[in-house]
Amino acid sequence: MELYDPELYDRLWSQEWQTLQAIGPLTHNRYRLMLRELPFSLPPGSRIIDVGCGNGSFLEILRKRYPDAVLCGVEYSQQGRQAAIDDIRKFIQVGDIVELAPRLATEPYDIVICTEVLEHLPDPRRALNAIVSLLKPGGLALLTVPGGMRYWSKQDEAAGHYLRFEYDEFAYLVNDSGLQIEQHYGWGGPFGLIYYHMISFVGPKRVMRTGDSLLSRIVSKMLLILFRFDDLFCSRYGFQLVTKARRP
Repeated sequence: MELYDPELYDRLWSQEWQTLQAIGPLTHNRYRLMLRELPFSLPPGSRIIDVGCGNGSFLEILRKRYPDAVLCGVEYSQQGRQAAIDDIRKFIQVGDIVELAPRLATEPYDIVICTEVLEHLPDPRRALNAIVSLLKPGGLALLTVPGGMRYWSKQDEAAGHYLRFEYDEFAYLVNDSGLQIEQHYGWGGPFGLIYYHMISFVGPKRVMRTGDSLLSRIVSKMLLILFRFDDLFCSRYGFQLVTKARRP
C-alpha cells in the first residue's frame, strides 16, 4: 500500500516529529488517553504490536508498563526506525503493514495499537483489515485518528494526511473490519482546542523551532495538566478520536 510521498516521512522523522515525540503536549496527551484504555497489567508473554510506531516512543512506554510482554513495532519510514533508541529499535521492522501482515499473523497478538496512521493512507480500510488479521480472537485493538474535516489545517497538510475521520464514519469502518467497539469518543475540549488552533495559525514548523528546550518542556508539562480538564468534554465532536475495539 503506497503512502503519499514516502520521502516526506523520512524528512519529518529527521526533523520536527522528533521534537513532537519528545515534548509535544498533544502527542503526550494522546499517549495518556491510550494508556487509560489499556489494561493495567497483562499476563507474562502477552504479545503487543504497534503499527506505525515511528521512533518507538509509545513502545518504550509500553515496555515500562508491561516488562514481561513481547513487543513488536512496524514502521514505514526507515528514518523513523533509526530515530529509536537502541533498546527499542531492535523491536521495530520497516515495511508496509498490508505486505507484512500475512507473516506477522502467524503468531497473532493480544493487543494491536495503531495511532495516527490510517489518515495517511489512500485506502485505510485495507490497512485496518490487515491490523485485524494480527489479532487473536478476543484480542484488543486501540486506534486513534484525527477527527472531523472541520478541523482540517496546515498541520494536516504538513503531515501528509489524506483526511480527518468523521465520528460515525470511523465507527462504521471499525465495525465493518470485524471488530466490536467497546469505547469510541472524541477528545478536545477548550484547552486542547485552543492549543490546536494556535499551532494551526502559527504553523507547525515555526512552533517546532523552539526545540527540546527546558522552557519548552515546562510549557508542555503545564499544558498536559490543563488538558486533563478537557477529559470532561469528550464527545463526538472532538478533534482527536480514540477507539478501543475487540476481535470476537
